[in-house]
Amino acid sequence: MITIKDLSFRYKQEARNSFEHISLHLQDGQALGVIGPSQAGKTTFAYALAGLLQKHFRGGSLTGTVIFDAQDQAPGTSEIGFVFQDASLQLSGVTETVEEEIAFSLEQFGVPRDIMRERIEEQLSTFHLIGLRYRHPKTLSGGETQMLAIASEAAKHPRLFILDEPTQALDADHVRHLIDFLRVAKRSSTIIFIEQNMSATFELCNHVLFLENGRQQFLGTPHDLLNSNIDVSSLTLPELIDVQRSLGRNHISLLFKETIEWMKKCRTSA
Repeated sequence: MITIKDLSFRYKQEARNSFEHISLHLQDGQALGVIGPSQAGKTTFAYALAGLLQKHFRGGSLTGTVIFDAQDQAPGTSEIGFVFQDASLQLSGVTETVEEEIAFSLEQFGVPRDIMRERIEEQLSTFHLIGLRYRHPKTLSGGETQMLAIASEAAKHPRLFILDEPTQALDADHVRHLIDFLRVAKRSSTIIFIEQNMSATFELCNHVLFLENGRQQFLGTPHDLLNSNIDVSSLTLPELIDVQRSLGRNHISLLFKETIEWMKKCRTSA
């Protein structure tokens, strides 16, 4: 469970806040999609939840409160999984193989050797990295690097799992695999999912936080957002939704089958 109260941040020497006055409550087993145009403050917000702003940007000003499990503090580092927007920057640079890279993050937190081995095998299998087990991380493609970065963080079994645009280097099959994995993972982890891919976001997330110019424009379910009067023109919506809007449908659906049936009825009545 995570509760955020009036959270704001301004980088040193910046004229305005990167994000401001964000408040929300997220139960265990839920996923929050953080959406909005470029420069909306999404990544900085993710850094704040992970404790990275406090650690690396001490010149900035962070106000408000993050309450995790009724404690007036963020979870410990070992309880957080964070996947950066540029996965290549996440590689340790000190390992020689893919399996060593997954082991590296576990070693930092003193995970026992037998448990470490189980988790390495689990992640190699889960993210289809078995065939790359002995490859050097620097020889991987962009998509393979992305999957390795996610696997390395997932191996920690984080209670708070934050992913910053994790699908950008992935093909359609890997995006599908990642979403399926996260749907299972959110049973034991609270997930913060920052994405431009609205199809993936709407499928995975129970709630969405829509940021624009650092301000909270909307917080609620994807369905309620699409059926509200909120201006979402800055978002690249799935074709399924664009078709319904262009045809003047009043009640936007996220379900493909339901939309097809509606379109058939429209064609019949026309």
